[in-house]
Amino acid sequence: MNDPQLVAALQNCSFHAFLLILQQVLSPMGYGDVQILDRRRSSQKSRHGGHELVCRTIAAGRLVTVVVKVLHDDVRIGQLDELAGVILRMDSDAGLVVTPHRVSKTAKAMLASNRYKPLQMNTIDGA
Repeated sequence: MNDPQLVAALQNCSFHAFLLILQQVLSPMGYGDVQILDRRRSSQKSRHGGHELVCRTIAAGRLVTVVVKVLHDDVRIGQLDELAGVILRMDSDAGLVVTPHRVSKTAKAMLASNRYKPLQMNTIDGA
């Protein structure tokens, strides 16, 4: 994200508002039908409010599924590992981590390594 005012607004909004904004943004970007996964109680979320969305669309005549991990904190290796597990468990085509904050240096290094390459994982952050 390049707009500092937008980044600041997203960092200061509630997690629920951020989740709803993201849901409305992903569909026009080509991610298709965006659904919030069924983890709504605080006991089911990570400490900093992590949550998953699943996006399904038809591309080239086949169903494409992308799992989106939504965080309201910095992205760390643990969240990447969680997303990798969700991608494998749901047999999805790709994964995306979205946060209005930043991706840690170690997490960026892990994404650049070969560890997650077969899983097609990317990030969108506020840095």
